[in-house]
Amino acid sequence: MNGAFASLQSRLQFHHGRRLDENGWQRLERVVPYPLYLKSARETSLSPWLRAIGDADAPSVLEQRLREALLHNTAEVARWAPPAWRPAVTWTGQLWQLPAWQHLWRGEALPAGLLLTASAEIDRLEQSWRAGTPLLTAWLNRWRGLWPARKGHWAPPLEQLTALLYSHARQFQQLPDAEAARLARQRLQQRLHLLFRRHIGQPAALFVHLALMALDFERLRGGLLLRALYHHTSDTEPA
Repeated sequence: MNGAFASLQSRLQFHHGRRLDENGWQRLERVVPYPLYLKSARETSLSPWLRAIGDADAPSVLEQRLREALLHNTAEVARWAPPAWRPAVTWTGQLWQLPAWQHLWRGEALPAGLLLTASAEIDRLEQSWRAGTPLLTAWLNRWRGLWPARKGHWAPPLEQLTALLYSHARQFQQLPDAEAARLARQRLQQRLHLLFRRHIGQPAALFVHLALMALDFERLRGGLLLRALYHHTSDTEPA
């Protein structure tokens, strides 16, 4: 085990073990009204995502606060990481912002309530994009550039993780319906679990944790926004 990651690994495994399992997600998703869904989610390991979420938040406010929670949680994981890896961890928080940045750079209006924070890193990303580099490729190039300069045996597992996520994203765009999307996310999660166990004590485990965290965020965000938009005042009781 990499010495710099030895103390980190116990923390990752603790949080990995607390993640809501599929049965827990299914129980939560049977709750229809937004207030009850939010209350139920707060009683699970998802509660850290929901500290700033209000019972009557408009969808635009909800979206912004969820994005802020993602950036906060990513920053927290960065603080756990060895100093040499903190910039690369922090940079992963921008993945969710890429479509919004692209809208802004094209001169298009952002969704109501969505705020973006500029930085020198974002300026360099925009320059690459304007020079013709696909935005995700530009993001990946910068992420690799933030790895410690002296590469070792930990680099191939990170490239394996990158290939897995890139393949999932490409195939996800072609899926025919919501059920196919659900099954694709399940398969991805299973493969990420395997990678996490296989690369314990290596940088790859840290970034697999971030990928699993992003899947939980995506699922929670979808559940909250769906209910905020369509089931906010429903009288339906949880099953």
